[in-house]
Amino acid sequence: ADCRTSSTLRLPSDVIDGPQLKAKRKRQQWYWTIFAVLIIILIGVAVVVISLFLFDDKNNIDPTPTDTNLDGGSMCDPKTLFEMCSQKESLALPTECMTNHSLYLRETWISTIQPDFNETIDSCDPSNLVLLAVAAMTNTTTSPVALRYRYVLGVFYFATNGPNWRDNTNWWRTDSYCSWKGVTCFVDGAGRTREEIVTIEQDGNALSGTIPTQLGLLTSLSRYHDYAKTMHLTLSPPSPRISHFSFEVERQSCWHHPNRAWDDDKSW
Repeated sequence: ADCRTSSTLRLPSDVIDGPQLKAKRKRQQWYWTIFAVLIIILIGVAVVVISLFLFDDKNNIDPTPTDTNLDGGSMCDPKTLFEMCSQKESLALPTECMTNHSLYLRETWISTIQPDFNETIDSCDPSNLVLLAVAAMTNTTTSPVALRYRYVLGVFYFATNGPNWRDNTNWWRTDSYCSWKGVTCFVDGAGRTREEIVTIEQDGNALSGTIPTQLGLLTSLSRYHDYAKTMHLTLSPPSPRISHFSFEVERQSCWHHPNRAWDDDKSW
């Protein structure tokens, strides 16, 4: 009988595969790792984008623009609002004027400088028109001083028929009210222009209407001057708000200093 037996010698796979196959498998492992990382990154980006979209949709309201040019192209610019009120007593308020910032100015901010403000949002009173316009051209980063001064200048603009002045260069058309026609801001020792207004001059600009007492809210204002051959202006009644600066109105060769004559309304 043949007593020989046979057996098969099994070598480890790494011995059979050899170095090349081993390197191939290692590369495949890296590829799968990189692919998994990319998938995780894409999922993360998708989650962020979806979250931002849902948040924006939840707060779906016209965004408040930064200080910008409102000379046309906006239903909330001063000229448009003024024209809307020229033939009626109330506004058909455009929805684009209704922003979070607009509501904040109306419900919170305005009472800090004008506690007696009680105009409805569709009112054609100058104080309401300018509040809408200021809301459209400022945002939450606008400084309290700039908000106050822009508001007061706006009331002055509307109350004296600003859209029809002979020269309203830059009014409501540039970021800085310091460049508006007739407005001079404080310049410090280093030559830097500050936000505080020191003088307003409207010589020969054919203002008409009422000089508002809100000018007194310009606490840095030291002088108001106007000159014209003919005037159609009414000074507001006496107010402690408007007694800290020199108010000079010249008609032809006649000067008037209302700080000495605030006993009753004056018209020219």
